Amino acid sequence: MKKILSITLLTLLLLAIPATALAGGTALDRTVQAGWTCADVAGAMHCFDPGDGRSNNSASVNVKVYDYDGTFLGTEQLWRVDLYAGQPCPQDHLIDLGMYIACHHYSH
Repeated sequence: MKKILSITLLTLLLLAIPATALAGGTALDRTVQAGWTCADVAGAMHCFDPGDGRSNNSASVNVKVYDYDGTFLGTEQLWRVDLYAGQPCPQDHLIDLGMYIACHHYSH
């Protein structure tokens, strides 16, 4: 009985490996496959949620940021300049982009 269970579990594990590989690639690849729009901005890939409404002058926009190798670096929040009221940024590194103020939330 143990042998049958072990063989069954091993078979399921081996069948799962190709499915995992097909579903993936890098974190950046998965984000693009999910319909996010990504652009090379200031030395990293910045990805915008397809439903974030950034084209209609949103008050804020959430962005996922990746290294060129597809590694997730962190998030960035964009606040519309005319609505920015001194909100703190965890990394104290605000960047004025003209219409938006960028606040990085990178893990490193």
